[in-house]
Amino acid sequence: MIIAAPMWMAAQDHAVLDAIKQVGSSTTSIVSRLQQDKYVAPLETTVSSTASFQYAPGLMSIHYDEPAGDCFVINDMQVMMVTKGKRRVMSAKSGTAKMMRIMLLAAMTGDYHEAEEYMTKMNVDELDDCHIVEVELDDEKARGGISKVEARYDKGTKRISTIMMHYTNGDYTSYTLTDISEGAKLDNSLFAIKK
Repeated sequence: MIIAAPMWMAAQDHAVLDAIKQVGSSTTSIVSRLQQDKYVAPLETTVSSTASFQYAPGLMSIHYDEPAGDCFVINDMQVMMVTKGKRRVMSAKSGTAKMMRIMLLAAMTGDYHEAEEYMTKMNVDELDDCHIVEVELDDEKARGGISKVEARYDKGTKRISTIMMHYTNGDYTSYTLTDISEGAKLDNSLFAIKK
């Protein structure tokens, strides 16, 4: 079984992961704007949308600007998606919803321990302004055709800035956080799962 910071990683990669995890574990809340870019490989096109984004430990919500009412919510062991007014609530105890919940929350906190069952490889890389943690997923265990999750963390603050989900068909979706504020008390209604 692979571990969150594999023994074969270089010492500096362990140090980067530890610093990211330390910052992520101390984060009580994040409120930001979100830019979502979905690349559709067969059409060679990108569809973009904007949203408000909220995070607290174990909770995440994305409320899209257009169409109004569309959202994606993680609340403990449930995931809700509303797309074009159509609501879908799933248990996050198994299947695609579990994997998405685990990978998205792991990227937010930098703690990839819970993601071990899906991982085949983890790599830490660095650009001028960010650290990149790439997690390749086991085709047999990963759901929804997701092959890799890439999280980008600000090099100075070690805070999450972008999450990218890569799919086996060549598509990818990136979620970039902007205008980030932290530590605000968030209303529980932001994470409400409506059945």
